[in-house]
Amino acid sequence: MMDILNKMPQGWIQTKLGEISSINPKLALEHFPDDLEISFIPMASVETESGRVDLTQTRKLGSVKKGYTPFIDGDVIFAKITPCMENGKIAFLNGLKEGIGFGSTEFHVSRPLNKISNKYIFYFLVQRSYRKDAQGNMTGSAGQLRVPTTFFRDSVISLPPHREQHRIVAKIEELFSELDKGVEALKTAQQQLKVYRQAVLKWAFEGKLTEEWREQQKNLPTALQLLEQIKTKREKQAKATGKKLKPLTPLTKVELFGLPSLPSGWLWMQLTEVSTDVFDGPFGSHLKSSDYTDKGIRVIRLENIGSLEFKDQYKSYVAKEKYETIKKHTVYSGDIVFSSFISEKIRVSIVPPYIREAINKADCFCIRTNKSIIGENYLSCFLSTRTAYHQLVNEIHGATRPRINTTQLKQCFIPYCSVKEQHVIAAEIETRLSVADKLEETISQSLQQAEALRQSILKKAFEGKLVPQDPNDEPATKLLERIRAEKAGQTQEKKTRKKKATT
Repeated sequence: MMDILNKMPQGWIQTKLGEISSINPKLALEHFPDDLEISFIPMASVETESGRVDLTQTRKLGSVKKGYTPFIDGDVIFAKITPCMENGKIAFLNGLKEGIGFGSTEFHVSRPLNKISNKYIFYFLVQRSYRKDAQGNMTGSAGQLRVPTTFFRDSVISLPPHREQHRIVAKIEELFSELDKGVEALKTAQQQLKVYRQAVLKWAFEGKLTEEWREQQKNLPTALQLLEQIKTKREKQAKATGKKLKPLTPLTKVELFGLPSLPSGWLWMQLTEVSTDVFDGPFGSHLKSSDYTDKGIRVIRLENIGSLEFKDQYKSYVAKEKYETIKKHTVYSGDIVFSSFISEKIRVSIVPPYIREAINKADCFCIRTNKSIIGENYLSCFLSTRTAYHQLVNEIHGATRPRINTTQLKQCFIPYCSVKEQHVIAAEIETRLSVADKLEETISQSLQQAEALRQSILKKAFEGKLVPQDPNDEPATKLLERIRAEKAGQTQEKKTRKKKATT
């Protein structure tokens, strides 16, 4: 403890949060009518880490004065339950309707005493180092872990002189304001990259990326010639596998309605016409959680399917014996896996070469292409476009988990061109998106650095290294003495009132 005190800046003192603020104080409501409209703050109204809170919700006092947490202007609220606490749902309150409010019972409240800066307390609590410490002291059952009142009350805080508190807060806000501008610019660039990615894909399947390439080619097949080539290749594949084929005919005007126009020599085909197989995985009755093992045959799950990215960090397996009972659902390297759940975007990726065989789960479709007709890179890229999304989103069923089935996926229309041009398109897409990936990585690193800088600023602030000390400031010891005297006086006054009430 002496080492800590020796490192304290001039005029500072180590104390506890409960010494400089009232923790979870009650609110005297005798003089307020039940029909008074006041602010109401559910957990969802508090932003993470920013200190901002939505004060638009109101309730009648009578409906919330029991069973909710009371606040007044100037309070600092701190989410005590996981994961809200770890996410930084903390705020300082100002502008409450009638100066009071109620909210979630999952908030701790710190009410600063003797003009202690509430923003100073907020910035102390919002430090990730503090939240990490709080996380390590949570109590309760899994999913219901909470920061106990004792930990919150006994949290050790470095207290500077009153005037220095305000200088520190002003400096933090100045630095954070500049930092926020940079972060906003980085996030704008991230959004622009998303738009650019979709633009690249849109241009690719409108034939714009290969427009000059086509002009330099001789004897490119017409759409009808392409159709005949596909027929021949499908018949050859069917003969080898023994499968029956449905007749292949050009799409009707009704089927083409609403689809984008294509370059000369291109045509629209259904997915089932350019693939050898489309299937989903074994359903729950065939593959249960108890079937998973630490090694064996790989299982491809939703977590593995990104946006044109196979996420290999999520690994599951089934034993060889179990695999033998469901091996008709085997997927191989080079197959396309596709999430049946479609929300804001489509998730599709290619099984990487190092996974020679695997099982896909029921919510993951496998698309096996006829490589003599269509390339898997070309097809997977198209399936991630907004054109494919708009086709499939209209087929979604299920209220809680919107999804499509294999029949709907098979009927998705694909812009088709020669295999040679497909390879050129896939290469053009890869070149452009790889540049976008590098930019995205740089932006992500910059955002991480910005967050590290934010935490570094807070660390310096509470070490007394952010602003210079002023020897003319009244030391924090005097401030703490007044707070203690004030609290002692209030305690004595309560005892006196209680004694009078009993006599």
